[in-house]
Amino acid sequence: MIAMIQGCKTGMLLIQRKTPEKINASYSEDLSVYRPDIRDREVEPTQLSGEVVKGNNDLHYAINSTLHPILDSIASQRLYQNTIKGFSIQVYSGTDRLLAREYLGEIIDTYPGEFTLLDFNQPYFKVTVGKYFNQLNAHVLLMDLKSKYPGSIIVPSTFSIIEKEGNNK
Repeated sequence: MIAMIQGCKTGMLLIQRKTPEKINASYSEDLSVYRPDIRDREVEPTQLSGEVVKGNNDLHYAINSTLHPILDSIASQRLYQNTIKGFSIQVYSGTDRLLAREYLGEIIDTYPGEFTLLDFNQPYFKVTVGKYFNQLNAHVLLMDLKSKYPGSIIVPSTFSIIEKEGNNK
């Protein structure tokens, strides 16, 4: 392939490519040696159909005996965990307590089923809405809140697993 570069008065480059007139389209390669042979394998009959499918019953690569103790240890560690990481939507963050309480009241009236929180970390008041495990689920409510509260954003949050009395969800 040959490329020609021309310069113009304005400093722009024009690139022209000339391709060979005859391209070799007769290339072929036999890849059958890399494909697995599945004709002689036995598989247990399925519950949906009565036919027997053949497959390999050799389980020398099974990791169940190694995996079960690890999963049990993870489960026992999580018994003592009181919080979980997730996402919520921050509607307000500022120093005006009255405005934060006004936003909180409006959100509780508009979204009575959603978890709402007024948090104070000196000197800032923050109003957050919702408890979500992933950002995609939080994004649905965010789009609804953006019309009235354009500064709303999704923020990472930590939630208590055990619900305390007095929460509105």
